[in-house]
Amino acid sequence: MTIKDILTVTGGRTKVVILSTDEKEKYIALWYGNIDDIDFEHVPFGNYEVEHVTVINGEDVLQLHFEYPELTKQERDAAGREAVGYPYPTEWIERLFVKYRDWNYIKELLVTKDKEEIYNEIRVVNY
Repeated sequence: MTIKDILTVTGGRTKVVILSTDEKEKYIALWYGNIDDIDFEHVPFGNYEVEHVTVINGEDVLQLHFEYPELTKQERDAAGREAVGYPYPTEWIERLFVKYRDWNYIKELLVTKDKEEIYNEIRVVNY
């Protein structure tokens, strides 16, 4: 099942964290919030297969774990082309692509949000 599949059938007030691991195999939280906060047209990391689902004893947060993808050369090249004309590092554009996999939506974000909002879209979160 994909992240979007699971979130679509999860109750609205449920707290969710989407996790992956970094290069040192430490967990990193890539998105945190309530189901009600999600735009289901553009689910963060929604296209990826869930490796496992967890609720830690004593916590009230549904954890969805997935493997953060490596971009292909073609995807990195596309991100570089898409970054032209925007005041953001190519790495930010790549992270947005990993998160949403939708160039049209990413372009919309880049013209409607300010730098702080874009940074908040790509940063590792604390939950």
